[in-house]
Amino acid sequence: MSYEYKITEVAEQPAGMPFAAYYNMDMRALEVEAGFPVSKLLPGKDEVKTNAIKAGKFGSTVHMGSYDSVGPAYDALNAYVRQRGYEPVGDCL
Repeated sequence: MSYEYKITEVAEQPAGMPFAAYYNMDMRALEVEAGFPVSKLLPGKDEVKTNAIKAGKFGSTVHMGSYDSVGPAYDALNAYVRQRGYEPVGDCL
């Protein structure tokens, strides 16, 4: 199955870096969304779906290294958010 969807088909360019959103951490039934930000909601096509991320306050970090070593980056980000008086909720993007 091919998921090729050329951004030129809708005359838009990415508005930022690609991302992944993890909706759960169940390794047997993992739900992940991969995408890139755009300046407006675009139409979906075939198997390609569009989505909007709800507005809110977000924390972010950059992990450089293997996926096996990403855990401490999440831990540091959660600690950073809590130190500023917030509680991490929702999806991990």
